Amino acid sequence: MGFTWNCLILNLLLFNFSCTYVIIGDYDETAPDIIWPSEYYFRGQTIDTHTGIVHPYRMWYSAEYNRSRYELYGGEIDKYYVADSEEETGGVYRILTVTTEDLENVVRCMFERSYEEQMDFLPDTDSMNNTDSYDFNGRVVNEWKREIEEEGEYRLEDTLLVYRTEYGVDVPISFEQKKYDLEAGRLLDHTITEYYDFKPSVCYDDLQISEEYNCEVVDFGKTVNMDFLHPSSMSDLDVAFDAYKIKHNKVYKNGESELRKIIFHKNWRLVQDHNRQNLRYKLAINKFADRTDDELRFLTGTRPSDPHSKGTHTFHSLEEVDRFADELPDEFDLRLKGALRPIKAQGECGSCWAFTSTATVEGAMSYGLGGRSVDLSEQSVVDCSWGYNNYGCMGGTLNDVFKYILDHGIPADIEYGEYKESEGTCHVQNLTSVFKIRGFGKVNRNSVDSVKLALIKYGPVAVSVMATSNMKLYSSGVFYDEECETGMANHGMVIVGYGVRNEDSYWIVRNSWGEEWGEDGYILMYAKDNNCFILDEPYYVIV
Repeated sequence: MGFTWNCLILNLLLFNFSCTYVIIGDYDETAPDIIWPSEYYFRGQTIDTHTGIVHPYRMWYSAEYNRSRYELYGGEIDKYYVADSEEETGGVYRILTVTTEDLENVVRCMFERSYEEQMDFLPDTDSMNNTDSYDFNGRVVNEWKREIEEEGEYRLEDTLLVYRTEYGVDVPISFEQKKYDLEAGRLLDHTITEYYDFKPSVCYDDLQISEEYNCEVVDFGKTVNMDFLHPSSMSDLDVAFDAYKIKHNKVYKNGESELRKIIFHKNWRLVQDHNRQNLRYKLAINKFADRTDDELRFLTGTRPSDPHSKGTHTFHSLEEVDRFADELPDEFDLRLKGALRPIKAQGECGSCWAFTSTATVEGAMSYGLGGRSVDLSEQSVVDCSWGYNNYGCMGGTLNDVFKYILDHGIPADIEYGEYKESEGTCHVQNLTSVFKIRGFGKVNRNSVDSVKLALIKYGPVAVSVMATSNMKLYSSGVFYDEECETGMANHGMVIVGYGVRNEDSYWIVRNSWGEEWGEDGYILMYAKDNNCFILDEPYYVIV
């Protein structure tokens, strides 16, 4: 109680709502260096100009009290930072509202130990140069800029506007950050942080955790729970990115780490903003979160097949399919029948078409030949099918790759050699044993019942889809992306079943991005409206 009384007395003495009053140096509005206040309060917002999403915040900082605080969304997320000292162990208190299993909202407080110095939220001004000064409403505003270019690929531009107060310290007005892709000639990332209501002092009460909270001590360690962090907090960004690098074994060359953190930051915001909308599916930070869409083009490589291609066998007519429709089961999953081999990863090679065709043949053999499981060689398809309009890591077509397999077959992976993530010299001619198919066919375009019938009769169905930015960060749920309304299919995948979740019918689709992606390497694709062109060119094989 005495502390609150002292705070009130000091406020009255200073004629403002502060607890301590700090003046640094002599007043000079054109001083050559930026001097941040050792104590401050701000209200403001960070705007992502690409998405239009606004993150309102408040921040408190005191070097004297060795504490700081960052609040988002009017208190939905509230973080108190304590610097490590001889008097107390440093760390961060996180106060947020979480839900129980019964969806009841409860306030939870967690304390994570940290042995770092005081957390300051104002921008890092290293390597910034004063590029302009001008008068604005009778006040001198100084413009500071920093530009960083990484090997001709990306350019970072930071612009900071500040003014010097009568207390001899600088106060930020706005901090604008841009990232350009120089090769593509476009802006990748653009955020603006605005600062309002500067006060040169704070009350200790504003930085002190209320005794009503029973804070539990947690240790996120290497497995940071991203639910307890927020991308609008620079301190949380550092924690999250460091944990990300450890989890995914990321090692960057000199000067690259800061650029990767910016891309990671953008994708983290994308994930959180998407998940907050409670749509059919969720996104998550995965191994692709530090890469741009252009850099991830290697994940896609399936080219459109000839629209007139039919394969060697003709599928049932739509009239015949309609007669079978009532007999089709409500759900079907080849994974439960032991017909599928473990998920694989194509790596940094646009060979999804080879993985799609190989997985289709493997599944058809196991499903149609009594559970026979063979690990076939994707590398052989990448190396040897150039004569069939396929181009190794630069892409291929489903129709043409099945023609190649029909003519030449596929050897076992153990006989041909391990997958290389690149093109190699074909040596299938030296092998005495390959696995062949009797034929392949094209399922009726954009017919849900036709694909279901093909699955039950022949096994896996190879398809091409449009892989969007959201798909690369897909985590769970039934995927439906409006971005797929424009564009074209560019990625090969395999339908292995279908079902219904929360009244949404879906396809169970096998991918080639590793089992840590999506739902253990699979994605549930919305089965209506031909989303992402999934039913444009479905193929099955006959073994």
